[in-house]
Parts: sequence; C-alpha cells; structure tokens
Amino acid sequence: SELAARMRDLQDEAYYVNKLDKLLNGEDPRTEKAKVERNKEIKKLTDRINELVKDLPPTDTELRHRQWL
Repeated sequence: SELAARMRDLQDEAYYVNKLDKLLNGEDPRTEKAKVERNKEIKKLTDRINELVKDLPPTDTELRHRQWL
C-alpha cells in the first residue's frame, strides 16, 4: 500500500544517509584510483538520496507555506 511504500522510502533514505556519513567521515583514500572510486560512490549516494527526498510528501511547513502563496 501507499503507507508501506512511504515507509520503505524513509528506510532507504536513512540507509543511504548513514552509508554516506560513514564514507565522508572515514579515512581518506591514499591512491588516486581510490579517491575517484570514493567520489563516485559519494555522487551515487547523494543522487539516490535526492531522488528519494523528491518523492516524499511535503512537510506541514511546506504545505502551510504553499497555502500562503
């Protein structure tokens, strides 16, 4: 159902945010190849997070703001 799909999206977002946080706060790669791979992974994770956030319903604050416009 719709509620289950939203819950899954939130769980996915939390997973990707945690994975990105670990990657950003981890040890810096030493080789150029490792740096490129790390940057690719960071880009992939941020794209996934942005896609999930885009599909989430707006917050109460956003709804109130839209009503005022």
